[in-house]
This record gives sequence, structure tokens and C-alpha cells, in this order.
Amino acid sequence: MDKSYNSVTKEELRKVFLALRREKYENNQNDLEKTLLQQEYFLQLLPKSSKRIFIYWSMKYEFPTQFLIRYFLENNFKVYLPKIIGKNMLPAPIKNMKDVTPGPGPFYIPEPTSKEVTEKMDLILVPGLAFDLLGGRLGYGGGYYDRYLKKFPPKSCYGLAFDFQIIPQVPMKDYDVYLDGIITSSKVYHKKSCL
Repeated sequence: MDKSYNSVTKEELRKVFLALRREKYENNQNDLEKTLLQQEYFLQLLPKSSKRIFIYWSMKYEFPTQFLIRYFLENNFKVYLPKIIGKNMLPAPIKNMKDVTPGPGPFYIPEPTSKEVTEKMDLILVPGLAFDLLGGRLGYGGGYYDRYLKKFPPKSCYGLAFDFQIIPQVPMKDYDVYLDGIITSSKVYHKKSCL
């Protein structure tokens, strides 16, 4: 977390972290399922009321989410995955791990088969390439999460990351949305005040 990326553009930073993730992925995903689900700090973040959780279906080299999705479903949370509609993204429900189909675009990221979409969520867990402790997030450049979060702010929104993805400062623009914090397998980082 000590390396400075202050003079690097978002596009350059994306290239750096796409490569870094590929390089470090195998070592960092080992035993992730066991360690995260045993952490009290993680379980305390889960919503206690309506339990609506919006989470991404991870692709290779991302912080894996399939074990979390399975855990949420088995523990009676209402689980929603992103569904792309034009240039926007909305949460659509799944009831089991088979309720997905390859989505549009070059990566065929699985999407819910349900045509029902909703808006407001209790907790959103988002992907990213890099994060900082002010809640800054470097995404993939499509702006889907920023547009959704601006329009439908949730009760809480955390990034899922490996520890090496946390950097001193993510370059943020006016249209970028800050998260409430970052969850790794070892710790929850709550957003520090920007003041």
C-alpha cells in the first residue's frame, strides 16, 4: 500500500492493476472462502432487516463471489446480480446458483435469467481494480456502478478486494461515487473522512 500512484492516469492505473491481479491472484484466493466467512467483522456488516444484497458474479482474477452468493442464498438473504439494460445496470433477483445465463458483451458475464429488476438495496458489494481508504474505487471504465449508485444510493456499499488492491489514492472524477469502505479477507476498511 506504500507505492505512490499520484501521477498515474486512470487508464494507466487500470493496466497496472489488471496485470497485478493476474500475477497475484492464485496466491491470494487460497482459503479465501474459509477465512472470510469465519470473520465476525464480515458477518456484522450483513443487513439485519430486509436483507437485500446486490453482488457481482466474479470473473477470473476478480475477488471471488460465488461462495458468498451461495452463503447468502443458504442463509435466506435476497440476492440480486447486475443486469445490463442498455448503458445502465439494475439488480435482478436469483433464487439459486443456476438462475444465471451468459450476459451480453465480449466477456459474457453471467446475468440473472429473471426479467424482474428492482432498484433499492440494503448492501451492495462491488468489484474494482483498485481502492483507497477514502472510499475511492477504480472500476473498469464503463461507469455502470457509478450511474447506479448515484441514482439509487443503498444503505451501505463496500468494495471487495484483495489486500494488494488498496492504494494510497485512487484518481477520482466528479462523476465517480465513493464507497463506504472495502472488505478484504483480513479486514474491513471503513471510509475515512475526506475532511
